[in-house]
Amino acid sequence: MRQLTTSFCLILLVFLGGTGESFALPSCPGSYYWNTWNNCFGTFTYVDGDKYVGEWRDDKRHGQGTYTYADGRVEEGIWENDNFLKH
Repeated sequence: MRQLTTSFCLILLVFLGGTGESFALPSCPGSYYWNTWNNCFGTFTYVDGDKYVGEWRDDKRHGQGTYTYADGRVEEGIWENDNFLKH
């Protein structure tokens, strides 16, 4: 019985340890400046009030993200090279 309990605890530890933020992208550094956000997660608010929260690669919206327009419309899903692909 003790061996079964130990095995169960080890399996649980492995699964719980793998679900942390170890695979998450790091936060983007500081304010957005041209050619500074690559392979990171950040928030950018545009001059017109639109806002993007999500992943960036090569200074473009790329990966999982949410774009909220100033009028309240929302596009949430996958982005690739600044283009919205799907929900």
